[in-house]
Amino acid sequence: MTSAIILLVAVLTLSILLALPLGHYMYRVVEGHRFWATSFLGPLEKGIYRLTGVKVDDEMGWKRYSLSILLFNMLGVFFM
Repeated sequence: MTSAIILLVAVLTLSILLALPLGHYMYRVVEGHRFWATSFLGPLEKGIYRLTGVKVDDEMGWKRYSLSILLFNMLGVFFM
């Protein structure tokens, strides 16, 4: 019981400490701002887009997004 409480406190503390830096990072990524990892992750991302046929400027509507989530979850259930 004590180890479960210690684990819970540790996870909550880590989550609280990482919330602001990760939120700031996610904001910069979503808005398209450059940051320190753009220089080496950018070409990798573009290569994955080209390999999978994804257009960078193409917006995803709610129907396509919903279908993607459903397919992703079905694949997860299949592999589990």
